[in-house]
Amino acid sequence: MPRTVRLALPPAQTLVPALLALLVSGAALGVIREGPASADVALYRRALAAPVTEVPAIAEAIVDPIVRDAAVMAVAGRPQVLIDPGTAHRLCALVSPHARTKCERVANSPHLRR
Repeated sequence: MPRTVRLALPPAQTLVPALLALLVSGAALGVIREGPASADVALYRRALAAPVTEVPAIAEAIVDPIVRDAAVMAVAGRPQVLIDPGTAHRLCALVSPHARTKCERVANSPHLRR
């Protein structure tokens, strides 16, 4: 015979208003964000299709740092694309500090590209 487990939750009349208040306060404080802007997504796609030498200029126009990091890391890790050290440095200067070392390593080491 299956056992029934009961959870001790507050009544629905107190839980729902509390959750709504949390959502409203989070949205008012800017904690809850929507996804990246469509302009950033379009620039991301453009960066993936562009030659490596044009990517730094495109990536500078991307506002969202997460989208910018993803675009630069995708371009830096392209297989069988040679990136000269100057372009690699310009590309990797655009990513956030925690990803910069990995970007430079991948861009300058063909055996690390996938």
